Formats: sequence, C-alpha cells, structure tokens
Amino acid sequence: MKKLLAILFAVCFSFMQVKAQQVVTGRVTNGATGEALPSVSVLIKGTSSGTQSNEKGEFSIKVGENATLIFNSIGHESQEIVVKGQSVINVKLKTASKDLNEVVVVGYGAQKKADITGSITQVKGEELAKSPTTSPMSALQGKVAGVQVVNSGAPGSAPTVRIRGVGVYNLPVKTGDHVRTNASTTNGQPLYVVDGMLFDDINFLNNDDIQDMSVLKDASAAAIYGVKAANGVVVITTKKGGFNKPATISFDTYLGIQKPVNVLKMANSEEYATMMKEMGNTTMLSKSISLYGGDQTSLTPSTNTNWFDQVLRSSAMMQNYNLDLSGGTSKAAYSFAGTYLKQNGIMDVNNSYQRLNMRAKVDFQVTDFLKMGVNFVVSNSTQWIPNNNAMQSAFVNPSVYPVYDYKQDPIGTPIPFTTPQQVGLSQYFGNPMAELVYKSDVKELITRVIPGIYAEASLLPKNKLVFKTVFNQDYSFGDLRKYTPQYFVGNGQEASSSTLRKETNNYKNYVWDNTLTFKNNYNKHNYSVLVGNSFRSNKYRFLMGQASNVPGDKEEYLYITNGTDDASRKTNDNGSLDRGLSYFGRLNYDYDGRYLFTATMRADGSSKYQHKWGYFPSVGLGWVVSKENFMSSQHAVDFLKIRGSWGKLGNDKVPANDGFASNLPTSGVLGNGIAPGYASNGPYSILGWEEVAETDLGLELRTLKNRLSFEFDYFHRMTLNAVINNPVPNIGGTIMQNSGKILNEGVEFNLGWNDKIGNNFRYYVNGNISTLKNQIKSLNGIPYILTGTAEFRQICMVGKPLDAFYGYQQAGVYQNQKEIDNDPVAVANGLKPGDFKYVDQNHDGKIDDQDRVVIGSYIPKLTYGFALGFSYKAFDFSASFQGVSGNKIANLKRGVRRWETSVNYDEAQVVNRWHGEGTSNLYPSAEGSIKPWNVSNFNSFYIENASYFRIQNIQLGYTIDNRLIKGLKRGSVRVYATAERPITFFKANAFTPEVANGVDQYIYPVTSLYTFGIKMTY
Repeated sequence: MKKLLAILFAVCFSFMQVKAQQVVTGRVTNGATGEALPSVSVLIKGTSSGTQSNEKGEFSIKVGENATLIFNSIGHESQEIVVKGQSVINVKLKTASKDLNEVVVVGYGAQKKADITGSITQVKGEELAKSPTTSPMSALQGKVAGVQVVNSGAPGSAPTVRIRGVGVYNLPVKTGDHVRTNASTTNGQPLYVVDGMLFDDINFLNNDDIQDMSVLKDASAAAIYGVKAANGVVVITTKKGGFNKPATISFDTYLGIQKPVNVLKMANSEEYATMMKEMGNTTMLSKSISLYGGDQTSLTPSTNTNWFDQVLRSSAMMQNYNLDLSGGTSKAAYSFAGTYLKQNGIMDVNNSYQRLNMRAKVDFQVTDFLKMGVNFVVSNSTQWIPNNNAMQSAFVNPSVYPVYDYKQDPIGTPIPFTTPQQVGLSQYFGNPMAELVYKSDVKELITRVIPGIYAEASLLPKNKLVFKTVFNQDYSFGDLRKYTPQYFVGNGQEASSSTLRKETNNYKNYVWDNTLTFKNNYNKHNYSVLVGNSFRSNKYRFLMGQASNVPGDKEEYLYITNGTDDASRKTNDNGSLDRGLSYFGRLNYDYDGRYLFTATMRADGSSKYQHKWGYFPSVGLGWVVSKENFMSSQHAVDFLKIRGSWGKLGNDKVPANDGFASNLPTSGVLGNGIAPGYASNGPYSILGWEEVAETDLGLELRTLKNRLSFEFDYFHRMTLNAVINNPVPNIGGTIMQNSGKILNEGVEFNLGWNDKIGNNFRYYVNGNISTLKNQIKSLNGIPYILTGTAEFRQICMVGKPLDAFYGYQQAGVYQNQKEIDNDPVAVANGLKPGDFKYVDQNHDGKIDDQDRVVIGSYIPKLTYGFALGFSYKAFDFSASFQGVSGNKIANLKRGVRRWETSVNYDEAQVVNRWHGEGTSNLYPSAEGSIKPWNVSNFNSFYIENASYFRIQNIQLGYTIDNRLIKGLKRGSVRVYATAERPITFFKANAFTPEVANGVDQYIYPVTSLYTFGIKMTY
C-alpha cells in the first residue's frame, strides 16, 4: 500500500511539474523601425538557460509560468518581461544611443558619457583587435584625438605614447646599470590602469584581452590618480563574463607576413665611385678592383654589395592564437583566455618575440549584498634582441667589398667575413653582417604574474552605499643574457675572448584600494560621493654578473662560473623601494541631467621625496543645453553639451633627489702659509614631483537623429615645476631642480557619421584632428640649456619647443666663383662653389655660434586620423588612416661623415649633389660633402620633414552564421584578411619618419603586415 501511494505521489508530482512548464514563442523587433532582430539573447532570469532569436527575430523557449525573460541585444536597451502564463510574447527593443548612454570607465568607477564633464575617449576592444600588433597601444594609433603613438618595427617593442604633448624634460632613466636619456620613453609615458592595477607599460596584454580602453586626457578626468597622472591616464578593463549568460567559446587565429617597406636606397658602387673620383679619393677604389674585380680605367669596382639587402630579410612571419571561454550563472560570471603570439623580426639574425598569456576573471554574487571576484594574468615572453647598430653600419659601409672573403689573410674566424680594411677603409668601419651576427645573441625572458582580488558590499538598499576593497599585485621577473663569442674580422672588429653578461631585473609592486560610494537622488537632484584611500609599494632589485672566456658551443655552457678569466669577472647590484599613501574623493552632481558638476581631490604621500605630500584638486562643469525647455520644440539638435574643467596633476617619475652635499678635506694658501680646510664636492638638490595645471573647454553635439556627432576640446596644459638640469655656478656641471615651466596647448576635433541604407547596408565615417603648441615658458631665469650632443645640438630655450634642434640655417649652396668673391664669409672660410651658405642671423658679417637658431622640433604640430567602414549582409569592411605634420627629424646617418669621409651615400645625395652651377641649391658637391664647413657645423640640411600620411589598416571579413549549418543553433565563423601599414607617404630620407625622439640613426625599420585569420564562436 505504501509503495502504491508513493508511485501515485510521484506521478502526480511529475504531472504538476509538466503543467508548470510551458513553451513561450515570440518575435523580437526594433522598436523604432519594426525590423526583425536576429541573435537576440533570451535568458531565463536567475538561471543559465536561454536561447537566441533567429534571422527572422523569432524565438522559442520552455519556461515556468512565473519566469522572467531577459532580452539583450547589442545596440539596444535590455528588457525584462514576466511570463505570467503568456504563450506568445512579442518584444520591441529600444535602440540605445550608442555614444550617450554607454557607460565609460573612469577612475575608481564608471559614468554615462552624457554625464561626464571631462575629456575622455573610449575605444572598444573589438576596434583594437582589428590591428595585429604585439602591444594594444600600437593599435590605438590614429584613433584618439590628442594621442600620439610612435611605433617601432622591432619584435615585441613598446610604442612611445604621448597624450597632449610633451611636458617632461630629457631626464636620464635608470634601467639596471644602464642609463638612457630619452624623455619620450618612461618619463613621458601615461599611467596605465588595468583592472585597478597601475603600470608603466602594458606590453604583457594581448589585444583580444581588452573589453574597453578609456583615455583620460584632461585634469578633471585624471586628477583622481593624482601624482601618477601628469602624462594622462589609460584605463583598461579586461574581458569578463556575464551573469545569466550561456557559455561562449571563441577561437581566433591569424597568420601574417611582414615586409620591409621604404627601404632606403643607397649609392651603388658606380655612384659611390663617382663621388670618390669627384673629391679625389680613389685609392680605395683601386684596391677594391685589384682584389675583387672591376675596371681600373674608369675606377669602377665590380663588387656591388647592398648591405641593407644583407642585414634585412625579405619577409618575416607573425602568428597569433587566442582561445576564450566566458559565460555565467545567476551566482558566478567567468572569463578565461589563453593566447600565444610569435613575431619574427626582419633583421637577418635570430630576432623574434613570443609571448604566452593566461588570463582568468571570475565574479561571485555571494549574497544579495556581497560580491567578490578574482582575476589574474600570467604572461611569459621571450625576446631575441638584434644589434641595431648593424643598421647604421649598413648605411655607412660602401658597397665596394663583398660580405665574405675566403682568401683574406688573416681570414676571418669563425666566419670568413671580409674586413673593410681590405680595401683601405679605416677601423671606423666594420662589416655590417659581422656586426649583426656576432653581437645579436641577446635573449630576454620576462615572466609577469598579476593577481588581483576584490570584495564589494552593498550596505544600503538599491546599492545606495557600496564599499569596495581591491588588492592587486604585479610580480615581474626579468632575465637578460648577452653573449659575444670570440671572433676576428679585422683590426678594430674583433673580440679576443668571449664575454657573457647576465642581468636580473625583478619588480614586486602592489596596490590596495578602498572606496566607499554613496549614490542618491531626490526630485531632479542626482549625486554620488566617492571617498577612498590607496596604499602602494614598488620594489625593484637588480643583479648583474659578467665573465670572459665562457664557451658558447651550447646553451648549457652559458654560465658565468664557466669563465676562465677570474680578473674579468664583474658584479653589480642595485635596487629601490618606494611607498605611497593616498586619500581621495570625488563628488558628481547633476540636476535633471542638465547641469553637471564634478569635483575631485587627491592627497598623495610618497617616500621618494623630502616634501612628502602633494595635493591635486580638480573641478568640472557641464551644461546639457539640449535638455532645456527652449530646445524642446526643435528637432535639429539631439544632444548638445558644453563643458569645462580645471585641475592639477602630478608626475613622480622624476628621480628622488640629485646627490648629496659633502665636504672633503683640502688645503690652501692663507697669508704666507698653507692652511688646512674643507671644500664642498657638490650641491644638494631637494626634488619633488612635477605638477601639471590644465584647463579644458569642450563641446559635444549630436544631430540628424544621432547620426552625426561632433566633439571639440581646447586644452591649456602647463607643467609648473618641471625638473630640469640647471648649470651650477662656480663649481660647474649641472644639477636637477624643479625650476621649469612647459606649455602644451591645442585644440581637438572629432567628427563622425553613422547610418544605414535599407535593411542590410550599414556604414560609418569618422575622423579626428588635433593641434599642439609645445613651448618652454621658463627655465628659472636661464635663457636656454643645451642638450643633445656637442656635435648634434638640441636646446631647451624659453619660447621654443622642448629639446628643439639647434644649429645653422642653410641659405642655399654657392653656385659660382663670383658669388664666393662677393661674400666676405665665403672668402674668410676658403669656400668653393658647391659649399653651403648659412644665414648670418645677427648680420655681423661672420658665421659663429651667435648665428645658431632653432631649426626644427620632433614634436608634431598636427596629428590626425580617420576611418570608414561598412557591413552588407555577411560582409564587413573597414579602413583606417593616420598621420602627423609639422615635425622634423635629424638625419644623423648623414651626419657621421664629420668623423669619416669615406662613408657611403644614400642615393639622393648622389643624384641631387651640386656638380655645376644651377644643379642644386640644397645638396653640396662631392668635395663639399666632406668639408668641415658643411659637415661639422650642424645645420638645417640634416633636418628633414617628418610629416607622413599612412594607410594604417584595411580589413575585409565574411561571417557565416552557424545556424545556417545543420545541427548548430548558435555562434558564427568569421574569416578575414588584414593589411597593416601597407603604404606610408613621406619625404624624409629614412626608412620611417616615426622616430620617438627625432634622432634618426639606429632605427629598426617599421614593416607592413598582411594577415589572414579566422574567428570561430559558439
């Protein structure tokens, strides 16, 4: 009986369950146009069950009678509908204003774009993923007004990024026991914030890892980061899963070929011989002909080695593989990804970069009021670094001797490279291939582990009061190994013993942030208050060891202990530790979405400086004019906002101090005798962080039913106490002090159009342009400070751009003897036709140091970019373009002739040389090309126009909907082809006009890249 009752109960319960379930069908359409919406996510709230609408917008799903359905579609507002027994539910989704309603990530939070009072540009991850680059910032080039990105072709190289100009003096940057003096590298780079952690670079990230990137350009937006924000802030959110979303798996891969482009044309042997004969230097030509053949009568060697063809490959491979899994239940959201990238270099030696990344992010809804999450990134990279000096060597070496010489006595070992001395060249020259092969065994391994954890508690209903604590860490372990074997090419190009050098660079950083956010509204008043504190620690350790006579036959021999010469062993170690404590707050207020107000304040304390605390306030105002009553009757303007902001930012990347003062015992003559005493060995400087004060005025406009967008910004950015090297009176030398003012000022424009024609064709066009005026306003009473080198001067001068090129202004070329005789300067200096004329700036009848002027700046006056694209059914196409104007580069490859007269010429120097009256008013004669008057006086001939226009990226794709394939219900397969940097138009005699500091000498060429890829999503 009991068994029978149990069976009856089970049957009844099952029947009740079946009755509780029902099938709901329906159709999803665009609320404005009535068009069917395919691929709409239909989820049962509180579960991971769901489906998608088909190409007709239709869906079918089995649900409980009291279930709630959530409808989500990209570009539309989410909608929830309670079933309540309905069997048919038709849904009309409202189109979301893509720009105005999107949430933009800002410091320690997020805001709707319409409510922002600062200058912020957000770039979606899918836009960055279109560019096959090793660094996400390389993919940003040309996409954001006011942001200059300077790329390099070296595998794995990080680009130089400048936001709204350069406000940092050319300070030395310590890396291990090496010192570099390029201000455009670390000192001037923006702050990167990745999921709350602070970084100086993001080379460890893959483009596919990024969900969105926000560029905080003005002080109102960036001041919340205080002392780290002087050069702008880039806030990055990595991809994450979504609650109540079905699992999605995607695999994306591409294979590509890199090609060297704009390879500089050098003089061949015949052209080089022409120059040598015209200047009367033929001994080397005769030796080349005697050894390797040629015509002694015309003195034309038959050997014609193109050294750039030797040191560069014709192509190099690049490949990338990315696997991503994401989704979520009602209690957990997850995202996991793994990426492998490898880029081979175009220099013909082992130079490459490969990176393996693992990324995970999991969010847990622990209770109704508590949310927790963890994330981590593990990145392991291997970089083989070539000897870039080989590029300069390939430029200076003439083509009159071969790469190898098996008859040379003594013969080169272990490879029979020809020594340039065979043809009479001096020890200044070295065989470029030997320079490349013997000095490129440089391997760097970097492992980064970046874990993070957070907890977020809602302390009041409706999330009115939220406390969040975030703890992030960054561990970086770098190992550099450089091995130079024993070799012999010729005198001056040899190593009598092998050398092994090893370095370890370890960083251990962490940041602990705590914030409390209160949000509320009453009537039409809306406000939020954020308060928080942050603690950070940055620890660095460096260790170096070096030894000679280390065997290099196998990898396992490369240990310092294997060196046999104890006297050659060297060691060095170094390190630093600095900590910081910060308190910050932000108030956001708006009245009815019309009147906007934002105020922030951050107090930063640092152990680096004697003055421990700095204070960085900002304020922003906005007026949404389009929400005023007097605008309600018009239909031309959809959105109009006027905004303005002011704030202070800080830069703590300057050194902690500049030495210390101490007294040394000495003696001196006093009266008739010698008296003991003390002398100071140097001054003492107390340094603090640099401060930037910035004012920004902006306007945002949307019109023609939100299809046309326009944005304008004016910025005035002043570095108030830039750290500069000041000359020390009496003692001599220089010392760093906070004593400079540097202005960056300009305007930015953004214009975009987005529309569709019919149901299947969508298209867009957008562009940006920005101007920049960079000017030194003060050097603490000093009129100028010389920088650069003694031979190739740069200058920091009040009223001029930072680190401008400084030399003589070329006025042309003397054409005939009469012109020489009529010019006292030419007569006094023994000049001839074919020599340079210089401008006598002070009209005193002579050319001397007083006639040197600023002859150019590496900082562009204008940057721009634009893009267009369309989609038609399953096809999509996009193209982007970018360029710069108004900047110069110094062609120091040509300038090395001041040290050695036999260096080769680029083809333009030969073709355009002065060789008779009227033949050239720019290039000197062959004889003049080696005269100190022309080559030892740094002048505007060596300054070239660095403006360029580039087709940045072209991509064509085709998407196959998996639902068209039998047995598959969702997902897609997309195939695409990309051309990255296929064509660049410029005038400079260079591989590329993209030179971060404007000095073109040892530059790794930028390549074009052609890829084919496939992305599968399910």
